[in-house]
Amino acid sequence: MIRFFRSAAFVAAASMACCAALVLLAAPSPVSAAPPVVTSIQPRAWTIGTTQRVTVRGKNLQGATRLLVLGDAEARLADGVANNGQAADHVVFDVQVPTDAVAGPIVVAVVGPRGASPPALVVLDRLAVVTQSADNTQLPKAQSIPAGSCVSGVVGNLSRHYFKFAGKAGQKMAFEVVARRLGSALDPLLRIFDAGGHEVTYADDTQGLSGDCRFLVTLPADGEYFVELRDIRYQGGPQHFFVLRVGDFPVAFVPQPLGVPAEQTTTVRFAGEPELLPAVVRATDRWGIWLPVSAKRGEQTPSATAYVAVGRVPELVEHEPNDTSETAQLVPLDVGVSGTLAEPGDRDTFAFAGAKGTVVRIDAAAREAHLPTLLHLQLVDGSGKVLAAVEDIGVTKPTLRATLPADGTYRVIVGDLRGEGSVMHGYRLRIARSRPEVRLDAAVVSANVAPGTLTAIPVQIDRVGYSGALRLRAVDLPSGFAGAATLVAPGVAASAVTIEAKSPPAGTAGAFRIVAEPIDGSAKVPVATTALRGWQDVTGLKWPVPAVTHVQYVAAGEPQPFALEVSDREVTVGQRLSRNVTLRARRDEKFDAPITMALVPEKGGLPSGLTIKAASFAKGKSEATVTISATDKTPSGRYTVILAAVQKAKNRTTVLQAAPPITVTVRPTLRLQARIDRPQLKPGEKAVVHVELDRSPGLTGPLQVELVGLPKGVKAVRRMVPPEASAVDLPVEVAADAPAAAATRLRVRATVSIGKNNVAIEADGPTLAVVR
Repeated sequence: MIRFFRSAAFVAAASMACCAALVLLAAPSPVSAAPPVVTSIQPRAWTIGTTQRVTVRGKNLQGATRLLVLGDAEARLADGVANNGQAADHVVFDVQVPTDAVAGPIVVAVVGPRGASPPALVVLDRLAVVTQSADNTQLPKAQSIPAGSCVSGVVGNLSRHYFKFAGKAGQKMAFEVVARRLGSALDPLLRIFDAGGHEVTYADDTQGLSGDCRFLVTLPADGEYFVELRDIRYQGGPQHFFVLRVGDFPVAFVPQPLGVPAEQTTTVRFAGEPELLPAVVRATDRWGIWLPVSAKRGEQTPSATAYVAVGRVPELVEHEPNDTSETAQLVPLDVGVSGTLAEPGDRDTFAFAGAKGTVVRIDAAAREAHLPTLLHLQLVDGSGKVLAAVEDIGVTKPTLRATLPADGTYRVIVGDLRGEGSVMHGYRLRIARSRPEVRLDAAVVSANVAPGTLTAIPVQIDRVGYSGALRLRAVDLPSGFAGAATLVAPGVAASAVTIEAKSPPAGTAGAFRIVAEPIDGSAKVPVATTALRGWQDVTGLKWPVPAVTHVQYVAAGEPQPFALEVSDREVTVGQRLSRNVTLRARRDEKFDAPITMALVPEKGGLPSGLTIKAASFAKGKSEATVTISATDKTPSGRYTVILAAVQKAKNRTTVLQAAPPITVTVRPTLRLQARIDRPQLKPGEKAVVHVELDRSPGLTGPLQVELVGLPKGVKAVRRMVPPEASAVDLPVEVAADAPAAAATRLRVRATVSIGKNNVAIEADGPTLAVVR
């Protein structure tokens, strides 16, 4: 499988030594040819409704022109900072966050003349942001923070960091560490203790938060309290950043419903704390993504961030009691249902009426929303027989699919795999007829593309009830970029899209998305797109922050030491035949290193029998050959082939640059079409069968053409057809004693030498009757 860096056009990280040789030959120094790299953002949380001064540290930041913010905020280079944007290791921005911004993580990247940095996550919050003190690593130097604050900081190696606040007896205080969910290396452990050193509580991992922690504590007495934050392994450094939220805010709640219909405005309530105010969610047409939502006890009280899924069906909320088959909640098909397993051992049951032969699909979600529920699902019939069951084992989300055996009532039983339950053990089901839909999952979050070159983004295709051909394309690209269509073969589950930097000025960057549509004339098939695989690579998490897993962006990158071209953008290859295409590399005069070529994706992206052999560029060479071959089993059609220059190291392949995509048309090796000038003959009479030959390119040798299936007493001449001929006449003669024969469908057979084999190709010919 081809893997990508977060900026996949050339070199996405300056530290990759395997790519440094290319960089050195193309520019005066490795630094000048590498895109920006962010190692620190301070503060990592921004207060909604304010303008925040933000310092970004890293590498290759000189010439930074903007902070790309893919969320509810705008940023510009800060005024009043000497030589701002000129230093390689830091740059300062002023960020304005509007008052109506949605709390939760957003995506940012530094953009400069050499491209954009890999993505970083920042928290938008309604709590006041406090920057961690530099010397709070000892208890006597604990940093005083107000209740209702959001501390942004970094944990040092072998360090503990201390904070203190004043509390009162019976006061409820909420604590949350947001670190792993932002891509931090920190595995946080949080302790709360009083002035006498007595531990009030502590937390390591909170289920569902990817290693982060969140909890609520009631303070036992008036006085001063201390917070200790460290890495559970005592590790630390710039990549061990955190956001610590402290205040009287809700932490134990689940949105109800946990899904909202696309293109609608939905009022969402919350299970867990009855005093929480409803929230309004406005969903776009982009189904299959998750949106952040916050709960409040009062207008000024912010909460932790929760998430709701955008779907395509009406949404319902469970009502108790529904724990048994007798009390099962009746729901229609084609609906979303949200519920909570409120206590250990709780099971929820939903019933629906189904007709024999109906194919139903039940999708369940919990961990995608950072909830702790490990779902166990069963589909049972009216007698209690289990028709299908699935468990959430953390690899893929649980899905059931079954064909209903008879008319009747069926039940879906939901439980936690471990038998756990709480106000946080929420879930969402989609109980629906299985209808065609396609889900795309991209392997790349960001890409830097040099002007005049292309990049390729692998896409995984999850098909439900639709196996036809697809057309994929990157759309909504920033000015100066274009996305070519990728033609995907029927049934294929992996492909790629290309993005070309036609003429983007340096510093151009912006979001894009990938779309797909069926191209076989079928009814519209809904398509959802995410970059979950790309975000898994960026964060190292199986379940990245839901609100950003659909975000992708592209930027204008640094010129490269070579550019790829192809001799033919359109190629036709016949079944059993091969065609060669020439790849060309326009090299800088000082760059003569070998260039390794590979197919993107390496496996699974082409129809059966279509193979691509891509030769690499030898040292100093500017041409290489690609051989495209089809077998007799390769289906006819049009397909896109994407080749790329790659760097291979151990088990990782990095795409440096894509060649222009090649559209391959697969067709029969030879098409035969025949007609006869006299379809009825008497004994002793003659006729001529005219045969037209449509050769596939590459079929260049002579052909032997004959008629088969002739009636008794009828003979036809067999003829050789030279390579340059496209038609031949075959004389037919009826013997004087030939018996009468009803109209007979003749066959035309051409025998051709392909390689070392003689291959016979047949087609229906004209009809011939012998009459007396």
